[in-house]
Amino acid sequence: MSDCRKAVARYEDTMLSSLIARGILQYPPGVGTLLMQKLETAYRVPRAVWHKILAAPDRYFHVPASDAERNRRRMELEQRFAERIAALVGDPADAERNA
Repeated sequence: MSDCRKAVARYEDTMLSSLIARGILQYPPGVGTLLMQKLETAYRVPRAVWHKILAAPDRYFHVPASDAERNRRRMELEQRFAERIAALVGDPADAERNA
């Protein structure tokens, strides 16, 4: 797979399939289900969408003001989506370097 940001999750997760329908996520070319018994696959954020979000994150998300608030929010999201997302691949910190 390329250096795009990716998530591995259940193949028919309704939240992720609705994001695919809107063009916010894609199935990487040639990627089917990775683990047929678990029905998981990879989803990726297209580069154009990723760059748009990075250019104006506060337009799309609440951007925490402090490191403590960012860490608290990250932990909250990890707990909320732990059952739905098996893995995240790609480091937002290197997005400009790898784009």
